[in-house]
Amino acid sequence: MNPTNSVEKTSWFHRTWLVIFLCIFCFPVGIFALWKSTEFSPTAKIIGTILSLAIGLFLLWFYIIAYFIRYL
Repeated sequence: MNPTNSVEKTSWFHRTWLVIFLCIFCFPVGIFALWKSTEFSPTAKIIGTILSLAIGLFLLWFYIIAYFIRYL
Protein backbone atom coordinates (compact mmCIF):
# COMPACT_ATOMS: atom_id res chain seq x y z
CA MET A 1 0.00 0.00 0.00
CA ASN A 2 1.51 3.26 -1.14
CA PRO A 3 -0.03 6.41 0.40
CA THR A 4 -0.53 9.37 -1.88
CA ASN A 5 0.25 11.89 0.86
CA SER A 6 3.70 10.70 1.79
CA VAL A 7 5.34 12.85 4.41
CA GLU A 8 9.08 13.27 4.04
CA LYS A 9 10.81 12.30 7.27
CA THR A 10 13.59 14.58 8.37
CA SER A 11 16.15 13.84 11.02
CA TRP A 12 15.82 15.71 14.28
CA PHE A 13 19.07 17.57 13.73
CA HIS A 14 17.79 19.05 10.44
CA ARG A 15 15.09 21.02 12.25
CA THR A 16 16.47 24.52 12.73
CA TRP A 17 14.22 25.46 15.65
CA LEU A 18 15.15 22.30 17.55
CA VAL A 19 18.88 22.80 17.04
CA ILE A 20 18.66 26.39 18.33
CA PHE A 21 16.56 25.27 21.31
CA LEU A 22 19.06 22.53 22.17
CA CYS A 23 22.02 24.90 21.83
CA ILE A 24 20.45 27.17 24.44
CA PHE A 25 19.03 24.65 26.92
CA CYS A 26 21.15 21.51 26.43
CA PHE A 27 24.37 22.74 24.90
CA PRO A 28 26.29 19.45 24.46
CA VAL A 29 23.46 17.90 22.44
CA GLY A 30 22.83 21.22 20.68
CA ILE A 31 26.44 21.53 19.55
CA PHE A 32 26.35 17.96 18.21
CA ALA A 33 23.13 18.69 16.32
CA LEU A 34 24.52 21.97 15.02
CA TRP A 35 27.56 20.29 13.48
CA LYS A 36 25.55 17.31 12.20
CA SER A 37 22.99 19.54 10.46
CA THR A 38 23.43 20.69 6.87
CA GLU A 39 21.14 23.69 7.41
CA PHE A 40 23.91 25.92 8.78
CA SER A 41 27.03 27.30 7.11
CA PRO A 42 30.45 26.60 8.64
CA THR A 43 30.64 30.19 9.89
CA ALA A 44 27.24 29.86 11.58
CA LYS A 45 28.36 26.58 13.15
CA ILE A 46 31.48 28.20 14.63
CA ILE A 47 29.54 31.21 15.95
CA GLY A 48 26.79 28.93 17.29
CA THR A 49 29.33 26.74 19.05
CA ILE A 50 31.01 29.73 20.70
CA LEU A 51 27.68 31.23 21.80
CA SER A 52 26.35 27.90 23.03
CA LEU A 53 29.49 27.22 25.06
CA ALA A 54 29.43 30.75 26.47
CA ILE A 55 25.80 30.41 27.58
CA GLY A 56 26.36 26.91 28.98
CA LEU A 57 29.49 27.86 30.89
CA PHE A 58 27.83 31.01 32.23
CA LEU A 59 24.89 28.98 33.52
CA LEU A 60 27.25 26.43 35.07
CA TRP A 61 29.29 29.21 36.72
CA PHE A 62 26.09 30.86 37.99
CA TYR A 63 24.92 27.55 39.47
CA ILE A 64 28.26 26.97 41.24
CA ILE A 65 28.33 30.51 42.67
CA ALA A 66 24.72 30.19 43.87
CA TYR A 67 25.59 26.86 45.51
CA PHE A 68 28.56 28.31 47.39
CA ILE A 69 26.64 31.39 48.49
CA ARG A 70 23.89 29.20 49.86
CA TYR A 71 26.09 26.73 51.74
CA LEU A 72 29.04 28.86 52.83
